[in-house]
Amino acid sequence: MEKAIYDILSNDAPVTAITTSIDPHRVPQGDNPYPAITYSRINNDPSDTKDGVSTLDVIRIDVDIWNDAYAAGKDLADKVRTALDRTSGTYSGRVIQSIRFETDREMYDNNSETYHFNQEYSIRYKR
Repeated sequence: MEKAIYDILSNDAPVTAITTSIDPHRVPQGDNPYPAITYSRINNDPSDTKDGVSTLDVIRIDVDIWNDAYAAGKDLADKVRTALDRTSGTYSGRVIQSIRFETDREMYDNNSETYHFNQEYSIRYKR
């Protein structure tokens, strides 16, 4: 499912126009890594049936937006939400029934002096 998230975000022109990287779990090291997007799976909730294994899973994904400027980070966070929320279709071989925006929060990291925008999504996909 993580490949599908990467596929959606890396092919969204408004997102790619203003980000330097889209990576799992961590921001790459470098001289100027921001703005950046990271993503990671939180959990998978299968919908088992009486007759067998789940044919529909609900996966929760965290998408994190990092930037050294608040306004630009917030703008990218809005573009990420627009790209993902209520998306459906086939991405990287995964049939996504729907992606639903769940919640978000804003933080500031004093050590790295970066703004962190965390978004959580539920993804229903057919297995």
